[in-house]
Amino acid sequence: MTSQPVYTAHDVADLFNLLPAALGFAPHESICAIATSGPRQRLGFTMRVDLPDQDDHVQHVGRFVAGHLRAQGADGAIVLVVSTRVERAAQAARAVEGALGAIRPVVVAWTDTTRYWTASDDDETGTPLDLSPHHPAVLEAVVAGQEVLPDRTVLEDRWRPCDGPGSTWLVTQVVQVERELVEQAWREPIDLAVTGLQEVQDVVRTAEDSGVDAVEARSLLRLGVWLTLGAVRDGLWPTLEDAGPERLVTWRELARRSPGVYAAVPYTVAGYLAYLRGDGAQAAMGFDRATSADPGYAMAATLGDALRLGTHPRRLREIVRAAYAGAGSLR
Repeated sequence: MTSQPVYTAHDVADLFNLLPAALGFAPHESICAIATSGPRQRLGFTMRVDLPDQDDHVQHVGRFVAGHLRAQGADGAIVLVVSTRVERAAQAARAVEGALGAIRPVVVAWTDTTRYWTASDDDETGTPLDLSPHHPAVLEAVVAGQEVLPDRTVLEDRWRPCDGPGSTWLVTQVVQVERELVEQAWREPIDLAVTGLQEVQDVVRTAEDSGVDAVEARSLLRLGVWLTLGAVRDGLWPTLEDAGPERLVTWRELARRSPGVYAAVPYTVAGYLAYLRGDGAQAAMGFDRATSADPGYAMAATLGDALRLGTHPRRLREIVRAAYAGAGSLR
């Protein structure tokens, strides 16, 4: 999902062409929905879900999409389905339309990528469609600094853990790093929450200033171990709401390089930062990776549930702010 209304569309073809810019990647076999607001149909919240393979799942997914639109306060809805399975695409588009309730269907259409059909037109032959990577909506997004990927798989690859000899070596060093931190706490009368948060801050700053590869392996491990302490995590969450887009990339790359269960918190932080930006696709990837790293990490599950329930990013920010107010600061 995204909640950044930027583009202007003049017809159905424009709507299909702006999907890659709105989502960050070109959708395939997908149900997409865009919330509209006001008399000028201002484009806002955008979401994408997989087109179901089974007939009995289509109605359920239709209700799911409509529920998210209602949760975002949509006045109207644009429903766009992209699939080579034209009949299934039409079925899905109409299922969402039928579940909208009081939300006005502005456009309901589906395409096989060469032609499109609309719910308001009975022409079985459809209308020719040119999906162009050079469409103004895509070019505008690229000029603004947004990366538009060819498909969702490329985005998923950017969330995969970094495997190899280096990651195996990190696992062997975890116990030693844990021992170092315990000995440090014994030797010095330190506030673990303040010290740990400061060290996390230093690692994040190094990664942002010089790139994640500039972070030493031991510093990466110390970050992971510090984040196993609840007091450090409690201090971290309130600091994230004002982070820019570069911090999402930083935390994602730190997570990919963190070994085993120590990746859970960084992945969750990256997912949360994506969520705050309205990027539901990357948020889901972050929470899923966090759960894979540590199925017992409750924060990842809680944020994942909020995403699936359609909680607005603004509302989620308020909840986190209230829960962790005053716990700490990360400049």
